[in-house]
Amino acid sequence: MKRLISLIFSIITFSLSAQVLPQSTFFVYDQMTINPGYAGSQEGICVNILARNQWMGFDGAPNTQKFDVHMPFKLFGAEHGAGFALYNDKIGLANDINATLSYSFLKGVGSGKIGIGGGVGFFSQTLSGSFEPINGNDAVIPNPSDKGKIAFTANIGAFYQAANVFLGLSIMNINEGDLATKTGDNKPYANMARQFNITGGYNYQLSNPLFEIQPALLIRTTGSTTQISVNAALKYKGKIWGGVGYRNTDAITAFIGAEFIEGLNFGLAYDVTTSKIAKYDDGSVEIFLRYVFKIGIEREQSNYKSIRYL
Repeated sequence: MKRLISLIFSIITFSLSAQVLPQSTFFVYDQMTINPGYAGSQEGICVNILARNQWMGFDGAPNTQKFDVHMPFKLFGAEHGAGFALYNDKIGLANDINATLSYSFLKGVGSGKIGIGGGVGFFSQTLSGSFEPINGNDAVIPNPSDKGKIAFTANIGAFYQAANVFLGLSIMNINEGDLATKTGDNKPYANMARQFNITGGYNYQLSNPLFEIQPALLIRTTGSTTQISVNAALKYKGKIWGGVGYRNTDAITAFIGAEFIEGLNFGLAYDVTTSKIAKYDDGSVEIFLRYVFKIGIEREQSNYKSIRYL
């Protein structure tokens, strides 16, 4: 049974479906992988690490690791942002690696700042392990010996952020790069799906100044499929937080987090599966770590007097 599930995951991800970006419960902190306009949005160098084990209990269930770093900088009197994002996503016998470089132009708008950017990168998929299909001549089912093709990716996006609100819009994999495998005339085919992402969130201050609520929304769509994620977090002094969320046709989530030291945030989430697969899995776990810091040497203000005026 587990071997069959692993095979199904591999067929779906490698040959029958377009490739989509891995999902995250902590999408509020995982913007770099879905929006190049987010680059440079934080006040300093921002490093993010995220790991997710989905549908635990299945052999071949999705297992994802993400890393990104981005920063703002000034050049020719204007503000800019630059970033790098990398993820490794293993599903069944398929292993996906995606790396992108992003740039954004930053401009103050009203009480906030908007970043308009683009990104380029590559996507690679390989197979590992083995399985024995019933029909050994079925060209739709890939073989571990097949050589995956590296696909070029191109992305655009915009991200606006103010003191209490953020809003993002992006189009990832605009070119829909192909991932055909070398199997002769009847070659399996997969492509990078063009994915549209909309994110938004708002910090609402409660009557007690120690507490605030942050609802957040993520809509991901390829045109043929759409996923909507909604989170609501309660924050205490802006340092400790917890909340719940819902992802349509997939899961109900609960999460906690804290800022241990200035600029260092940690979060832990657990998803309870709501689809038919729930009777077979043990839910999903996700953790993230973020650190925002500045590098700079501030000059001490000193008063100098000439001996001519002593």
